[in-house]
Parts: sequence; C-alpha cells; structure tokens
Amino acid sequence: MEEFKLIMNMTQKIDTIILDLDGTLIKTEKLKDVFKQIAIDHGCTSDEADDVYKNSRTEKDERGTERLVFSRDHFAEVLKEFLVKKGVEVGEIDFSKLNNELNESILLPGATELIEGAKKQGKKIYLITLGEGNWQKEKLKASGLEDYFSFGEGEEDANIIITDDNEAEEGRKLGAIRDKFGKDFTGEGAAFVNDKPWETKKLSLGFENMECFVIPDLDDDRYNEADFKRAQDETIDGGGKFERVKSLTEFKKKFLTSERFDGIRK
Repeated sequence: MEEFKLIMNMTQKIDTIILDLDGTLIKTEKLKDVFKQIAIDHGCTSDEADDVYKNSRTEKDERGTERLVFSRDHFAEVLKEFLVKKGVEVGEIDFSKLNNELNESILLPGATELIEGAKKQGKKIYLITLGEGNWQKEKLKASGLEDYFSFGEGEEDANIIITDDNEAEEGRKLGAIRDKFGKDFTGEGAAFVNDKPWETKKLSLGFENMECFVIPDLDDDRYNEADFKRAQDETIDGGGKFERVKSLTEFKKKFLTSERFDGIRK
C-alpha cells in the first residue's frame, strides 16, 4: 500500500477534528462477525447468516428513503422471521457472545490516546456516525467513548452527530455535517478522520478546505487497495484533500504534534 500522498495546505491550522466511529475508532467488522456467528448458532448456514445480517441493516421509511435501522433488537426480529420460514423452532435469541465482546476491547489501538491528546491541545472534537441511534449509543457506552462525547444540553453543545439516512445526496455524513456546522461550512480549520475511501472522497470534495485523512480498515473486505488509490487520485484531481495513514497512533504521532495542527512537535 502506498503510505502517503501529501496534498495538504500546509499553512492551515487545524482546531477542529471530526472523527468517524465505525471502522475508525472501533472494530465494527469484529462485531459484524459476532452477529453472523449468532445467526449460525441458531440454525443458519454461513451464507444465510450473511443475508440475515444484510437484511437487518436497512429498511425504507414511509417516503421511500432507505434508513439504517440495525440494532440487536432488529437483528433478532429479522433472524426470527427467517428461522420461522426455514422451519426452525425459535426461542429467545442468545446474545451472550455479543455481550462478551461489547466492552473496551472493541476500541482500535490509539483511539483514546488520540482523543485525549487532541483535547489536551484544546482541539474541538466531534464524532460523526452513520447508523441507528440506539445501537450507535450502545457501542459508544460499551467502548467507553461516551466519556468523551456528549449530546449536550442543547444542539450547540452536542459533539456527537448521528444520521441514519443511507441514500439521500444531501444525507449521510455530508448533510449531517452541514446541519451541524452550517450551510456555508467549507471545512476550513477542520480535519476529518475516516476509514472509507469513497465516503471520504465525497466529503473532501463537498468541503473544499477540510483536511481528510483515511485509515483503511483492513478487516473490511468491501474495499481493496485499488479503491483507496482511485478514490485518493480522484479526490486530488478534483481539488480535494485525501491523505492515507496507517493507524490512529501514527496519525497522532505525525500530525497532532506537528505545526500543521498547531501543536508542539515532540
């Protein structure tokens, strides 16, 4: 993998860091595997478990907009419906394997160190995540990240942004960031840290002054090296900023303590 491709405006000082949750701060693919194993334990084949998981992720609302609805309760409903159709006797779904995994071990290395280091430097830290609200909150609580993020007393105090809109052009994270920071927000003074190539491209081109960093989730088989390379090239060709980093620890070491982030080089 090509390690870095520097395309930054070196004069810009960063005072705001926007962090993605799934695949960036926590091991989401590990949790997906646990859900699939639960389906297998209750009578599904491996392929059927994949289908149950996929079918429990989204559904269309009354306007036909696809929403992310995944939660343990919704997964249980979809799994039970599938097992009944298959002729398998169904009781309560056993989530003990999930309960055993939902703790601070789902944090990716360097997550809390990055957040604490940024806060120590006085950076404004925001978390943006795409998913069903209660399930996202459950992961935040289990991982300990809720200690760093809050929904606040009012909208202005909140530093957590959750959206479940899975398809609208102005939905997903692009629209959610505009809703939070205002329609004239260009990303100036902000850095975005994510794990997905095409989503990062869209956000970088949508906010022309935002510094975008991508830490590929090597466990996510939806993307390969060619995806990251092409997304990076297309972003840069379009005038955006897209830099690849190996880990949260490397991001903190190389950038948070550099003059670029107005920190102190150590």
